[in-house]
Amino acid sequence: MIALFFSSILSLYLFIIFGTFIAKIGKFPTDLTEKILIGLVVTNTITASLSLFLPINIYILIALLIGCSVLVFFIRDEINTLFYSLQKKKNVILYTLPFILIAFFISIGPPQLWDAGLYHIQSIKWIEEFAVVPGLANLHGRFGFNPNIFTVFALTSLFEIFKQEIFSINFILFSVFVLYFINQLYIIYKQYGINNLFVFNIVVFIAILYFSSNLTDPTPDFISLTFPLFILSKLFKYAVLKENKNLDAYIPMLILCVYVLTVKLAVLPVVILPVLIFFKFRTETRKLIWIMSFFSIIMLPWLIRNVVISGWLIYPFQSLDLFSFDWKVPIDNVIKEKLTVTGWARSPGEHYWAAAKMHINEWFPIWWNRLILTDKVEFLASLFSPLIVFIGYLVKKIKIDLNTFSFLLIPFIGVLFWLILAPDLRFGKTFVITAAISPLLYLKFQFKFDHYNTKYFKPIYVFFAVIIILVPLFDSFSKKYFGSDIIQITQKSPNRIITPQLIERPANMNFKTFDVSGIKIFIPADKSEDRCFDHCIPCIPGHNSSVRLRKKTLQSGFIYITDNN
Repeated sequence: MIALFFSSILSLYLFIIFGTFIAKIGKFPTDLTEKILIGLVVTNTITASLSLFLPINIYILIALLIGCSVLVFFIRDEINTLFYSLQKKKNVILYTLPFILIAFFISIGPPQLWDAGLYHIQSIKWIEEFAVVPGLANLHGRFGFNPNIFTVFALTSLFEIFKQEIFSINFILFSVFVLYFINQLYIIYKQYGINNLFVFNIVVFIAILYFSSNLTDPTPDFISLTFPLFILSKLFKYAVLKENKNLDAYIPMLILCVYVLTVKLAVLPVVILPVLIFFKFRTETRKLIWIMSFFSIIMLPWLIRNVVISGWLIYPFQSLDLFSFDWKVPIDNVIKEKLTVTGWARSPGEHYWAAAKMHINEWFPIWWNRLILTDKVEFLASLFSPLIVFIGYLVKKIKIDLNTFSFLLIPFIGVLFWLILAPDLRFGKTFVITAAISPLLYLKFQFKFDHYNTKYFKPIYVFFAVIIILVPLFDSFSKKYFGSDIIQITQKSPNRIITPQLIERPANMNFKTFDVSGIKIFIPADKSEDRCFDHCIPCIPGHNSSVRLRKKTLQSGFIYITDNN
């Protein structure tokens, strides 16, 4: 617990300082949530850039903390304003605390996702110990995915202090989003009562709680789900309240749209928003050039890392074949990796490879039959709900402005893109949910209670009511993912007071080695196991005789052995 708290505080400090500084020099409006998210973007851009030359470890963290401490002198007034605004939201903070506290206890559990043991933790270890390694994807294809957020996980892991990685980023973001949406619900209820905007935010808030199952893992999924959800919620708000914003008001959303693409390519449809915004404000040339420059700064380090790790600009998309470095992953391997992701999303299990090569009329029934009833209803609603609104627009029964059009188009295209590329619900849940409830834009209703300030709504009563509701909810999560309730989580291991639980390995798991150019590579001794978990690097799922070192060290990288080598 102490390690998680320490990592969270340090990370939040970086995000707030960097975000506030950028908002000040950029002179665009931001709220606290946007400042923190932009601060994450800036931190990630710095770590991705430094990772081209240096390992990302505690020494880089100390340097950034010192840098932020210097920046504080330039943004003292803005920081004071932030704290003053928080002081005025005591009720909101009170409602938020139960969610954050219970999420904190959940976050000290072990990583649970299969991919965490397969390549997430291993990728982070490579970032901690080496600058970006040429051809690392030749050693293990999944290393080529290169989610940008991994460099921030490495920065804040505090491995040198606690001798294990501490993953606090998803917990921080969960807390920030919970605070933001509770504040939105509080404001909306106070001003309008219960209306379509309130209901939309309730659905989004429940979705954020649903995504809390990712809190223990160093996964990019949480960001790829919540960032688009946040962006779409802002668009929905602007559309419902008929707010005609200038270009500056959209800058935080534009930054997040570009950044989240570097975290997971499954969110590609969010780039529709920058395209539409740029078209609308195309006459503001100077400002658009500044924004494009900032976009380039965000994207460039990630793209360079892609090229160094795999030899491909965007991996695993074989159509972008631009380079011919000696460490380049062979195109056949790139295609195989892409088909693996697609096939597993369509039909996880032993038949995934066959599903990857099927036409939609063949794999769709297999995929459909795997869905539970609620998922089927959500999926059908996500396809037909936006279409109903668009049909209303075509027959001129409904008026659509930029915000409304963006809100309707992005989730709809997102659902289609997700369905074609990799229809695993954990990749497309945000698009499915928002597309399904898009008709809320035109369902006008309002229930406003005149007795809002009666004794029944005093904060203390709401506080205890929230606890009564939330404890069973989060406790069910802890039982599902950790096999014990919240109290037992802290009692299960004395070390849990200091550090979160390590990822759990199968009983009696052992590793063996094989030689690559004089370097020992670890692999699971059991051939049925393909995960290295948190074993020291280099470790891969199984024996790979098709690679060798480019030179004499791991830092020099790996090349794929062909008949010409």
